[in-house]
Amino acid sequence: MPIQPTVGAQTRRTSSPTAQLPGRYCDFPWNTTIPTRAGAEPTRPAETGLRPLVGGQSCKVAFTRRAHRMGTRLGMQAERLLGDRYRLDHIAGHGAMATVFSAHDTVLKRTVAIKLFGRRHDETGLLHERFHREALVEARVVHPNVVTVHDIGEHEDGRPYIVMDFVAGRSLAEILADGPVAAERTAVIGIGIARALAAAHAEGIIHRDVKPANILIDHQGIPHLTDFGLARARGIGRREPTLPGTVVGSVDYVAPEQACRGAATPACDLYALGAVLHHMLAGGPPFGTHGAAGAIHDVERRAEEDPPPLHDVDEQLAALVRALLAPHPADRPATAAEVAERLLDVAARLRVERNTGDVPPPNATPLPASHWPLEEHPL
Repeated sequence: MPIQPTVGAQTRRTSSPTAQLPGRYCDFPWNTTIPTRAGAEPTRPAETGLRPLVGGQSCKVAFTRRAHRMGTRLGMQAERLLGDRYRLDHIAGHGAMATVFSAHDTVLKRTVAIKLFGRRHDETGLLHERFHREALVEARVVHPNVVTVHDIGEHEDGRPYIVMDFVAGRSLAEILADGPVAAERTAVIGIGIARALAAAHAEGIIHRDVKPANILIDHQGIPHLTDFGLARARGIGRREPTLPGTVVGSVDYVAPEQACRGAATPACDLYALGAVLHHMLAGGPPFGTHGAAGAIHDVERRAEEDPPPLHDVDEQLAALVRALLAPHPADRPATAAEVAERLLDVAARLRVERNTGDVPPPNATPLPASHWPLEEHPL
């Protein structure tokens, strides 16, 4: 069965403000009082150090303390435009290398996300080069399940920035903070990420950092793969050597051959996808880790061990996750497109069972995705 484009894969905008509380989420207008934790005195968002979620479009200044200081240093008033075009509204998130802003494109009159490189000592220019390469790589992958890059530029102080789609919703990591995800929804999200990886692999791009924090789920339930900062791409940029004792990727999800030998193949991304699916179903990553100091040992051990079993999970879905987490790349599914097809079969069967209460006969033709109402998770 050919892979069909994701139904309803347009990013929906929202003005609903969202901020993260320890272990739960709530919506609030700016300057309302909210609890910081169970039993604590209520306080205001700016005083809590809350990290705004992707999609917190109306929460103008609910920064973390670190992000608030960063925003102050930027001196970005509402009237000031970045690149004579983009008005930075508020910080949507931040990482080790960059801060992501929700911004308004004054030319096309739309909300966008802007990833602005942080203030870092970069004598060699390597970090700037990597940031620029990320934009080029992500712009090459045009797919409904990949965050689209629209523009690149430089701040007046020389720091580069990337202009991307603003995905109104939450990251998968934030969703998983609430606990495991149902099998059908896991399969649906997996379909989108597998399709995104198939599109990237077709362009000669290996993501190398597939993890819940790099998967954004919009308000229609559609997943979007983002952050190609560690990607290896054919014909873009130079190949950076992996330093001894370091792991490229996230320890909880990285393939053993990527961590131990620096491999960059489609099978590495499929392993990471399997680890993400396992996390969604079980409530945690498949293998325990012992922090940065034991990262290499933890990953080396996976090359010799079978993945832990999934209990009380649909048998067909569990078998696919087990295959994706095979220690040897040759034992994993051949392509991301194949994984998407197998997940589509699982999701279709689970949806039929949920809607009818009947178990379809073996080898039954699944209901085409186009026949499902859009208010359900689109396949």
